[in-house]
Amino acid sequence: MRNLREFSKKELAEIHYNLNSWKWDYRLGAKPENWDDLPNWEPLNVLSKRLYIVPIMDEILNIVGAKYLFKHFHLNKLNRSEREFEIWWLKRRLRVFFTGREI
Repeated sequence: MRNLREFSKKELAEIHYNLNSWKWDYRLGAKPENWDDLPNWEPLNVLSKRLYIVPIMDEILNIVGAKYLFKHFHLNKLNRSEREFEIWWLKRRLRVFFTGREI
């Protein structure tokens, strides 16, 4: 697998989105063996797609940050404007500040 820091932020956001949708991204190299037959989500001691993608997604998050990933998703997948995204982001940050929870 290639070093994730070789990709642009946009590419990393696209890769993150694909992995989050349980799709292997070709830019990461060959799919892990039996990828298409693996369950998506199982306990950590059971072989699943989750075991492969969580470390990659965490590294992408560390490189580009949560705001960039959310912004890319809102602008490119939800077809929202930058203004709509910024309002959503501000509301999310305020909710986290006042409740201490992300959801």
